[in-house]
Amino acid sequence: MIKEYKLFKKDHTSASRALDLCNNAWHMTDWVFREYKSVHLQPTLGKFRETLYPECNALKIMHDIANGSKHLTLDFGREKGDIKDTRTTYTEEFTCEFTSEFGDTIHQVELNNGSMLNIQDEIGQVVSFWINYFHTKLDILV
Repeated sequence: MIKEYKLFKKDHTSASRALDLCNNAWHMTDWVFREYKSVHLQPTLGKFRETLYPECNALKIMHDIANGSKHLTLDFGREKGDIKDTRTTYTEEFTCEFTSEFGDTIHQVELNNGSMLNIQDEIGQVVSFWINYFHTKLDILV
């Protein structure tokens, strides 16, 4: 996942790379749950996931994107990230401010409260979370 993330950072305009990363970042929960049961001591996958959300809220976004892309929609009550919509925009307006969004393709998530999240930032949070989790909980440097 780290190698994929580095490639994505070089070409963050790729929607397919972003989707692949969201899927992989989310499915790390399944893999870690099954491989490290003696470390996390959670009886079910659901309970294990619930322990992760407070540490990395962006996992909820990954959940909804991964499951929504797999099933084309999320069943009511199964959503975790409170997503209203996803979109890709291209900015080319000139402003006096220099931002990472000027003249760029941006993959965004709109939440039900109206706030917008940059998917690149959300993926970055999850990658950082997993690196830290492996280091602190599993004593594995990645």
